[in-house]
Amino acid sequence: MIVFAWRRLTPPGFIGGAELAEGRCAALLASLGHDVRFIGSAEDPRHRDPPASGWLIRMLTHEKIPYEITSSRVSYRWRGVHCLCIPQAEMKDSVRGSLRDSARLLWTSLEGCGEFAAQAKELKVSVATFMHSVSEAGMQSTEICARFRFAPSQFVQRTAHIRAGVQCHLLRPMIETSVSQSDTRSGRNVVLFVNPIPEKGLDVALALAEALPTREFVFVESWREVRRKSFFPPNVTVISRQPSLNNLYARTRLLVVPSIIQDAAPMVITEAGRLAIPVIGSTAGGIPELVADPLHNCINTDDRAKWIARAELLTQDDTAWRLASKVQSVHSRALAQNSRLVIIRAGLLDETL
Repeated sequence: MIVFAWRRLTPPGFIGGAELAEGRCAALLASLGHDVRFIGSAEDPRHRDPPASGWLIRMLTHEKIPYEITSSRVSYRWRGVHCLCIPQAEMKDSVRGSLRDSARLLWTSLEGCGEFAAQAKELKVSVATFMHSVSEAGMQSTEICARFRFAPSQFVQRTAHIRAGVQCHLLRPMIETSVSQSDTRSGRNVVLFVNPIPEKGLDVALALAEALPTREFVFVESWREVRRKSFFPPNVTVISRQPSLNNLYARTRLLVVPSIIQDAAPMVITEAGRLAIPVIGSTAGGIPELVADPLHNCINTDDRAKWIARAELLTQDDTAWRLASKVQSVHSRALAQNSRLVIIRAGLLDETL
């Protein structure tokens, strides 16, 4: 059995690269015939927010997944993975019990991964970890005693090596899209911005909306609710966290990712790119790896004039848009990996079968 110990919400989870990637890794291993147990919590380990149990239930209902609620626990089966969502206070004991139950591998990342890895070491269970970011929580993956380490971008690989002297296998986020491509602008009129918070470049996105008043902008909440919507330009629509972005992708002409933090590998870029949606991103972190033609499409967030000029061109010039659409599609597909092959080469399957 493979046990995922994850102090954030169990899959399907939020729209967030780390959450989605963790769940898809679990589903991949289950599809390869492993007995996979995923233990997580609706209580956010980072903030004292109300438990996200309601969101989880809505997601399960949306995907028509049967579930059982016993006391404060939600249990269900998702894509072949046995999922258990429990209070944070019960996580340590629950993980220990699962590790004792014929576990061959513990997969753990981000908050609390150190204590789970210590349990695994005590019980002589191998450990795998995914370094989802270069934040303090993400860097915990470099500190634990892990047999297998994965990273979503070359940027994260380099950072792990420079800061901690550890090597990670490159495992790019697994992308799932169900929207057909289009090489025309018909129906694609929206400028999309996901996670409208200061860290993700909210000020740049607002500057673009003000500079392009006739263009519709859609901001999609993710990590937290937007607080000052009343001050946004009238051409900006803010919508709450969504079960899927597919409906929005079908309407999107341009994706903007003006992060000011060192983002590891924003999944939204690759998702949009696989659907031939042009992307303008910042120069931070692993973003330039994912954006096609970074010379023109990766821009320092301090250079607002250049952001505005590029966004203006790609939203108004059909020829420029078609070219950017094509190169982003080619680039995103070139980055796609056979995730099964990656974990085989890492030796993980040989270890756990």
